[in-house]
Amino acid sequence: MPSDSSIAGVLRGHGWLLVPVLLVWLLLLRPVNDVDIFWQLRLGDLMLDSGWLITREPFAATHLNEPLPQLSVLAQLLLALMRRIAGWRGVQLIDALAWSGGFVAAGLAARRRGAGNLALGLALVVCIAVAFPFSGLRPQSFAVLGFGLLLLLVQHQTLRFGTWLGLGAALLVLWQNLHPSVSVAAIYLAARGGPGWLAWLGWLGPERRAAPPWHETALCLIAALATFATPAGFGVLAVSLANAQQSVAMGATEWLSLLDPASRDFLPWFAVLHAVIGVLVFQHRRSLDLADIAGAVVFLVMALVSARFMLFWALALVPLAAGREPGSKKAAGSRAALLLYPAGALLALLLVILRGPVTMDSGIPVQGIERLKAAGIKGTIFCGFAFGGPVIDAGWPDWQVGFDGRYWRYSDAEWSLYRDILAGKADLAAITTRYRPSAWLLSTVTDPALIAALRADTSHWREIQADATSVTFIPRP
Repeated sequence: MPSDSSIAGVLRGHGWLLVPVLLVWLLLLRPVNDVDIFWQLRLGDLMLDSGWLITREPFAATHLNEPLPQLSVLAQLLLALMRRIAGWRGVQLIDALAWSGGFVAAGLAARRRGAGNLALGLALVVCIAVAFPFSGLRPQSFAVLGFGLLLLLVQHQTLRFGTWLGLGAALLVLWQNLHPSVSVAAIYLAARGGPGWLAWLGWLGPERRAAPPWHETALCLIAALATFATPAGFGVLAVSLANAQQSVAMGATEWLSLLDPASRDFLPWFAVLHAVIGVLVFQHRRSLDLADIAGAVVFLVMALVSARFMLFWALALVPLAAGREPGSKKAAGSRAALLLYPAGALLALLLVILRGPVTMDSGIPVQGIERLKAAGIKGTIFCGFAFGGPVIDAGWPDWQVGFDGRYWRYSDAEWSLYRDILAGKADLAAITTRYRPSAWLLSTVTDPALIAALRADTSHWREIQADATSVTFIPRP
């Protein structure tokens, strides 16, 4: 590798780091577009104010004071603290560094295997393009970082076994408390270990016989245990199951199969990207490792069931697509190279700040919320789940919500009612009786039938705001 510490020398040896720097810039440019980040931040605020976990439901009008599972606690605290320090730009920065940091770690793993600078840069561009549709300003970004660090750890098995296992256990527990998805690590490690055990048994031929994959197997067991190493304990299973079931029932795209008709818009793009990836992998076929292949392919299979696993498939692909240069040695770092990514990320941040303040996505009902606050409304704001998070963040404790984006929070009957609302079949009187709303904040996209019913009910409700995103009603005096 080049020993030159000049800018040109660093770029020749470590220019691939400019790809995640560009990713930081792209992520910072986006408006706030994930509606769930709002209630996550409000929970973080409550924990910062109280100095303890929030164990009882504070937001959902029909579930007040019910037990509240504590998930993503560390992410909620960290993001809420950053918003207090640096506003929404601080939240964006932490998220962008976590998301891009996962790909930096995957790139370092590839370099550890002997990937060349240019090959790795190209692999990162393509793999990030696969993952980018599944990015968002939310705690899941910490899962990207966690998985990238796991890929890197797997390439450092020359460490003492106990040290390696301790580092892995710490990573997995931290990951699970930032975002409850460490089961992904267990799946990956189990898949990686499979070929090793087959080789040890001699089932891959005498020339492939090898020692048992104790590293992957031991850490896989720890990952399974780490699933419960949060304040939620074993309750995480019920929450995860309920969330998955309702997500599918509500047609959340990332939970549907990659082959589902609702995902068809992604397919041409993914087909092109995977054709490029196929060429890259084929070029490096002689340097491929069965464990790396198995660890990646398992997520492709899972993506055929749920598209959200494309994110982890893209990360696991980085070492495969980058390959290994013939006769290469494991890449060594340099101080200048270690500074390239943070310096580039800081420059990206400055450029975005100069461009202007953080903006909210057009789907966030900013005007509707402002009108409700100006009207002095208190009580339950009935809104669709996409508006629930912004309402919670803007108005709690004066406001509670009928729905928000926590699919696991609400009962099957409530989600059935909500689907009737979407279909225009819900009865206004039944909704009013059940939720006793103090006001309505409705989406022009998903709630046209309910909006029409409220406009017709002029004796009880008065429209005070309407724009392309939302329509707001308050009680008529």
